[in-house]
Amino acid sequence: MERSPDAAGWIKLGEVAAQGTSNALTDYSFTDIAPLPGTNYYRLKMVDTDGSFTHSRIESLVFDDSGTLTVYPNPVAIDRKLYFHSDGKKQFIRVEVLTMPGKRVYEGPFRPVVELPGLQPGLYLIRVTAADASVATFKVIKH
Repeated sequence: MERSPDAAGWIKLGEVAAQGTSNALTDYSFTDIAPLPGTNYYRLKMVDTDGSFTHSRIESLVFDDSGTLTVYPNPVAIDRKLYFHSDGKKQFIRVEVLTMPGKRVYEGPFRPVVELPGLQPGLYLIRVTAADASVATFKVIKH
């Protein structure tokens, strides 16, 4: 996975190992745990066994870093509730909780309080999507 702030200069974010040679469709995922504020451009660099490679088409995501949304407490205590506070300038519509490797462990509509029973201790990525498709991302520790 590669990222660029301008679709010109690219940095490698990480790798996902291939599942091997197959004629079947295989899904892969990767989470950018520290996106840049504003527009981020992404592409895949797909490397073949002989070392040759191709790039995927470029996709872009906009990450809002305006501070309009707060998530607390951090770390998350025993009650396993996350609270969200918005200044009301944006309408938020969806909340996702992901493990650091990118596995989604919760997805639901945006609410001021989200209960997260059963989370194991660790570091999680909270992704909140607004009605304008912007995304706010937070890191939260569960202890």
